[in-house]
Amino acid sequence: MANYYGSVYNNIVGISLGTGFGSSYYRDGSTTDLNWGSLPYRSSIADDYFSTRWFLKRYYEYTGKSAKNVKDLTAIGGEAVTNIFKEFIDNLSGFLSTQSGSLHPE
Repeated sequence: MANYYGSVYNNIVGISLGTGFGSSYYRDGSTTDLNWGSLPYRSSIADDYFSTRWFLKRYYEYTGKSAKNVKDLTAIGGEAVTNIFKEFIDNLSGFLSTQSGSLHPE
């Protein structure tokens, strides 16, 4: 698969974040659904931690207030939102590092 710089990668992990957590693996012209969202993670499954509902739940836990979506959280800003995004980054990077290690993505 060629990228914008003309390089070719043959071993790629892709994720999508939104209402759920999607994941796939591309290798040598074939794509496979990894279904990482269904994997056990912490007290539930990964999808519960890497989705919009996690952000909204954490915001409510921090502030006692509701938000409509993640875009609204970015507009609200503040220390609680910053902490939530930092927590999300730490969780996601640790999860991806653990899960993708055996796949050796480029």
